[in-house]
Amino acid sequence: MDQIELSKKIEEILCPLLKDLGYEYFGVEDISTQAIPKWLKGTFKNTSVARSVEIGYIPKGVGAREVLKCHISDLNFSQNDFDYTSTNQMSVPSQKISELDEDTNGRVSITLSAIAKELKENFNEVLTGEVFETENMDWQGLK
Repeated sequence: MDQIELSKKIEEILCPLLKDLGYEYFGVEDISTQAIPKWLKGTFKNTSVARSVEIGYIPKGVGAREVLKCHISDLNFSQNDFDYTSTNQMSVPSQKISELDEDTNGRVSITLSAIAKELKENFNEVLTGEVFETENMDWQGLK
């Protein structure tokens, strides 16, 4: 899946929900780091509630497995607030894309749909800026 294909899937599946909540879609960028030589990141921001939503996709063959994750970040978080019990972002739980028995487009669509459902059902108050905590939060073992 390339940058354009992922952007189309995000626009189709996540944009309706997030745009209704005042988020602006900034598209998908192709990123390269020393740890991960190629990955894609889609970004939504809502500055009025100081939140961003990022979708990260690591294609099959780049890492140990294919990964598609979603994070919600607090744009007002200061690094001075960090104390090993807080973080400026939380992961939205979803099924593991690498475990789905579909083609790439099918796996991405299924996972993005699961993320959209999770955002709508369990993260609405976080997305609207009312809170930055939820009982359904996945702290990836940091809690």
